Amino acid sequence: MDIISAAALGSSAGMRVFLPLLLLTLAANGYLPLGGLGIAELPTSMAWLGTPYALAVAAVLYAIERLAYFVPGVDHITDVVETFLAPLAGAVVAMAVLAQPSVPETVNVLMPIAALATAGVAEVSLGTWLTALAVGGIPALIMHGAMAIARFVLNLMYAGCLGCLSPIASVFEDIGAVIVFILALVLPILALILLAGLAAFLVIKWMRRKGHPQAA
Repeated sequence: MDIISAAALGSSAGMRVFLPLLLLTLAANGYLPLGGLGIAELPTSMAWLGTPYALAVAAVLYAIERLAYFVPGVDHITDVVETFLAPLAGAVVAMAVLAQPSVPETVNVLMPIAALATAGVAEVSLGTWLTALAVGGIPALIMHGAMAIARFVLNLMYAGCLGCLSPIASVFEDIGAVIVFILALVLPILALILLAGLAAFLVIKWMRRKGHPQAA
């Protein structure tokens, strides 16, 4: 089940790169009670997430990302840049699940992530990071690519609106990223079902677009 959760978390980073990182950092600083959702503590290699500096940086990066997607044209540049960042973000959020040690179930439920962030959790190995990159990074890259293609098609379909629908769609991407992030920790299988449905929808829209080029 951890693998499924990690894959779903990685996909949420593909929908909006810095938002899941911001949520994870908020949890690591004790502002979100994600300990009850399965994340009990962080490995020492990720302890930096529990610092106010990490929280400030994550908030600023998300603010920049959010503003960029409100500007037609700039959103496509952001998509290109985040193609390289999405797999890394996906690996980080996936690691929060994959590196969990064995702790009593009552601890998972009662203690927030920040309470155990300095409990001396062992360093994770290079192999675990590579696993996180594969399990969380690859889904993040795939989802990010799907979102970028969908935004491009949307702007083509409604070019007369000067790309006005793309910023609106980006807001729904934020909402979707939050929903998938939470479901990945609570009901990971449902999260993957929703992601599969979204992927199928985007593929169908893309195929229909290719089949009707005159609609451009």
